[in-house]
Amino acid sequence: MNAHPPKSHPAGGAHKPGKPHGQGPRLQRSARKAPVTGSARMPDWQLRLVYGATAALVLSGLAWLLLHYFLRREGDFGPMPNPLEHPMLAVHGAAAMLGLFVLGSLLPVHLLRGWQQRRNLVSGLILLAVQALLISSGYALYYASGDGFRAATSLVHWWLGLGLSGLLIWHIATGRRGRRR
Repeated sequence: MNAHPPKSHPAGGAHKPGKPHGQGPRLQRSARKAPVTGSARMPDWQLRLVYGATAALVLSGLAWLLLHYFLRREGDFGPMPNPLEHPMLAVHGAAAMLGLFVLGSLLPVHLLRGWQQRRNLVSGLILLAVQALLISSGYALYYASGDGFRAATSLVHWWLGLGLSGLLIWHIATGRRGRRR
């Protein structure tokens, strides 16, 4: 009986007799990529989620802007926030959570295939960058303090948010045009 335990293999696991070192389980995938098959087009359920989340985000953001800047109440000591502002921000926050879920659902297929096929990259990357800025500025608005910083971040956030619908329409139109060719 051998009193020594089997030697550990560099790639994990015990060394198997009869096999030279270095021929154990492979840790890395092949450098060759599998050919890209299939369209980057989303299934209908995902399209509905993208359109629904975007509509909820844009409409709740617009509603908050209207409530905050144009529908303030006059109080005893000057203008007061509209009582619907806070609930609208809560709706906007919930829509943002849905938007994050939708964005995450796009990564494994839609974004990956679009990137690998090099189709609709300009509008897709701009849309992704704007969404990253919206996520970052939304986070900053929720947690940051300092009136000057908040005011600048708010302005950036709502201008990007207003442009989101147009960017999405541009991305969809560009993708459809590319499919027809």
